Formats: sequence, C-alpha cells, structure tokens
Amino acid sequence: MTGVRRSEERITGIGRHACTDVAALYDELFAVAPGLAGNVLERSETGEYVSALIVADPVGTASDDAVSGALRSLAADLETGDGAITATPTGDAVIISMTIGSLVDNVIVTLLITLVAVNVLLVVGYWITVGSATLGAVTLLPVAFGVSWFFGTLWLLGEELTLLTSIIASLTVGLGVDYSIHLGERYRQELARQPGVWPALYATVRGTGGAMFGGFITSVAAFATLGLSTMPQLQQFGVLVALTLVCAFLSTLVVLPSLLVVWTRYFGPADADFETPATAGLESTPAADD
Repeated sequence: MTGVRRSEERITGIGRHACTDVAALYDELFAVAPGLAGNVLERSETGEYVSALIVADPVGTASDDAVSGALRSLAADLETGDGAITATPTGDAVIISMTIGSLVDNVIVTLLITLVAVNVLLVVGYWITVGSATLGAVTLLPVAFGVSWFFGTLWLLGEELTLLTSIIASLTVGLGVDYSIHLGERYRQELARQPGVWPALYATVRGTGGAMFGGFITSVAAFATLGLSTMPQLQQFGVLVALTLVCAFLSTLVVLPSLLVVWTRYFGPADADFETPATAGLESTPAADD
C-alpha cells in the first residue's frame, strides 16, 4: 500500500507541476500500471508514444446518430491540419450509426431498383394484355409521386431517414401499384363503355375510387391506433404506415386521373371524345363487375 501511495504521489506531482511534459506523465503511468496504461496508450519499441485512446461517455439518452456526430466533431477538433495528429472516432454508437447508414443507403437503392422493375412489368403486362405499353408507364407515375411525398413529409416533420422509415417507404410502392392498377384498369373499361373521356373518368373515380377510399380509411384507422401504444417503436411504426397509406392513396386519386386524361389525349383511342360532359350517360352505366 505504501508503494501505491508513493506512486500516486509521484503521478500527482508530475501532473501538477509538469503538466506540459505529457511524455513524462505517460512514462510514470507505464511504470506504475503497465497493464492499464497499455489499454489506453500505444508505445513503440523505441519508447515513442504513437496513439492514445480517449474515452467520451455521452450524457443523457442521446441517439446513436447524435453521439456519433458529437464524436466525429470532437475527433475533427483534435486533428491538426498538417496530418501530424489524426483522430478516429469509434465505439458502439459510431459503429451502429455507420451500419444503419449503410443499410439505409442499400434500402434506397433497392427501392429505386424496385420502381424500375415494377415499371418494366407494368409496361410489358399492359402491352401484352391491352396493347398499350404507355398505359403501364402512366400507371406507375403516381407511385413515384407517393414515394417522394412520403420522404418529403418526413423531412417536413423533422424525422430522420432511418432503416425503419426506408423499409416502410417500400410499402408505398406495393400499395400504390395496387391502387393505380385498380383505377387505371377501371378507366380503360369505362372509356370503351362511356360516351366520352369525362364520363369515363367520373364513373371511375366515383366507383372504384369510392371502394378504394373505404379500404383506405379502415387501414389507416387500424394502423393509427398503434400510435396509442406505450411502446415508442410501435407508435412510430403505426404512424409511419398510416402516412404511407395516405401518400399512396392521395397520389393515386389526385395524380392518376390527370395522367389518364393526358394519356388518352396523346396515346389513347383516336376517337376519344373530350366534349361530352362528365355526367352524360351515367344513368345507364353498368356496375363495375358487369
């Protein structure tokens, strides 16, 4: 015990009176506790100190991204411009943040590939079934709008782009494609059945759009109830899925009808009538399943 006290006094004396001689302090630390010193200091065979481990404990319940950002900022402050001193942030928070960031990037790339693949399937499918590849491309455009609206809403709400939000964004593609196919196919059928473009569009939005709204509102209500959960993860999941449903539905019901009119004018039937009022001939309109 006496030897330990004397060593502590020697280290304290060096730290108080010769704080500018850091190498001497490190030498004394290796002399007193070489094992502990080796955990935080790296010394070459010639006795030159090469690197040091600086431990910074976060205060509070900051997120991994926040802790990682703070450590990166600290490391940047420690470095010198000439490269003589370099600092590398590490630790669980930094590793987790980098891993999630890499996964998010991969999910975004996968999402873009999915949009391209779905576009190819729709173009080929519509070309084979109805002889119009352009209608397949038009059907996918609202889906792209829905995905962009979802990410834009997250930005407006100040939400970070995480692995969860990136995965949930893929739901916009799946739901949006279903909505668009239903509405687009109903319009194609009504266009051949109704006396003009506007009656066909009116019947489509009123019929299929109304049915879509019923399924949409019940799904949103079901997932929105998860926002009442006491678990933050379930709350976020429920709210984000509900937001995905809203973006997918609105992009289909608001954007697709306009795109269908443009498609009809430039790529649709040559005899398409744009003059007949929307409510003309609706009294004799058959049911959707006729």
